[in-house]
Amino acid sequence: MKSLYTLLFLSLTITSLFSQDVIDPLADKTLSTSEMKQDLDLYVQLLTETHPGLYRYQSQEEFQKQVGEIQMRIQEEISFYDFYRQLQELSFAIRCAHTQLYPKEDVLGHLRRSSNALPFYAYPTDGKLYALFTGLEGDEILPGYEILGINGRTAQEIITEFERLNYRDGKVQSGLTKYLQGAYFCMTYYYQIDQGPTYDIELDLPDGSKKKITVNGQPFGLTERNLAGNPVNKEILFFYNKSDKNFDLEILKGLPNTARIRFSGFAGRKVNSEEQAVKKMRQFMDKSLKKIRKEKIENLVIELRGNGGGWDIMGAELISYLIPVGTQVDYYRKQVAITADSEFLQYSDLDPNDLDLVGTYLIDQGDGSYMVNPETNATLRPITAKPNSFKGNIYVMTDELTASSAAEFVAVFKSNKLGTIIGREAGGAYQGGNSGSFINFTLPNSGFYSRTPLLRYEMGVEPIQDMERGPLPDHPTSISLENLLTGSNPEEELLYQLIREGQD
Repeated sequence: MKSLYTLLFLSLTITSLFSQDVIDPLADKTLSTSEMKQDLDLYVQLLTETHPGLYRYQSQEEFQKQVGEIQMRIQEEISFYDFYRQLQELSFAIRCAHTQLYPKEDVLGHLRRSSNALPFYAYPTDGKLYALFTGLEGDEILPGYEILGINGRTAQEIITEFERLNYRDGKVQSGLTKYLQGAYFCMTYYYQIDQGPTYDIELDLPDGSKKKITVNGQPFGLTERNLAGNPVNKEILFFYNKSDKNFDLEILKGLPNTARIRFSGFAGRKVNSEEQAVKKMRQFMDKSLKKIRKEKIENLVIELRGNGGGWDIMGAELISYLIPVGTQVDYYRKQVAITADSEFLQYSDLDPNDLDLVGTYLIDQGDGSYMVNPETNATLRPITAKPNSFKGNIYVMTDELTASSAAEFVAVFKSNKLGTIIGREAGGAYQGGNSGSFINFTLPNSGFYSRTPLLRYEMGVEPIQDMERGPLPDHPTSISLENLLTGSNPEEELLYQLIREGQD
């Protein structure tokens, strides 16, 4: 069941002891106006010199206006987290799921050990916000309690604020659901809204009564430990605390002539290069399709819920096993960079040898941009169907955590009308996002850690839906509170219904 909702358990293996009395060292950090100005100028330079999608969803004038507003605000001394939120505004306005700015490089370590974060996991459904797991030792907050408000903000105000405070491509709406659940909720609330150290929480209980409690914030690592050990979570944890196999073939017993292939990520053990990624996908699909033919499978389910992406080439390879024999599809239309020589490239994850070959990889377009040479990237050339391509009915399962290269696969699948998509809007823009290689840069005074992409992807898709939304399912589903508390699976139920109706 973990793949159904994937609540981002960062880790349930806790090796350190945590104290309730934590002082966040970042909360007391101060910066002078000159230090803030220097960091702002550097961040703006980084974005304008290297970010290929900076003006994809905003104009240059809008960006410059926002920079000017921040310059005005930092004329006076503000707190560390207030300055962080100002720079985050620049990041969020880009509307790029792969552009991220954190208060420090080891942000998860800080959240686990040094934060005063909210001590529960949440999940949004039916326009409301619910506690799904408690990270406390007692029973003050139980699974299914509705969160009415926190520290004077109503749940609706929090949800509205989160609509601005999340990294998402374009107009992808499922990103809001992603950041209101699990560890994402704890992290975003703490770094963007309120650092505690205490939280006044208003609750609506299942019996209709109201309850107000005050709880201490605590390191997220303590929340993880208590989440796993508190018996009040035991029943519901049974549904979620399971690991899904990656690259897994299953012949479904509940449906005749149906198989499911699960990709929990487009990655894998010992997959450290594009060549290894291609080899793994081909070996798995060739072996799986051989068994599928032997079993006379007519319906193939591609399970992508919770797949956060990985190697681009894996999505392209997978498509080649699903398109009709003798046909081709365009996977990417093009990939574009806006720099070939910025000083920030020294902070990228590009191999030094690749930096020396930029002239081979990039073609100058004469307009300030550079197109990736199709001769150096197989995904930029037409994808040809494999001789053993599957010939039956294909169903793809998606959710808000189907992101990056997994969302790109869904976009191409949808554009070419290869089958039926069930679930929720995927977490990457249908027209493509910004990704490829990344620049990892730490601002010198604040220590803010920035991760920004170097390539703008344009998918080879037809405009059969809003290009700025994520790939939309043919059969959308939603998650109810009852689904969350009982582990029932609306996507699975709909899948079985559609397949049975097709067999009648």
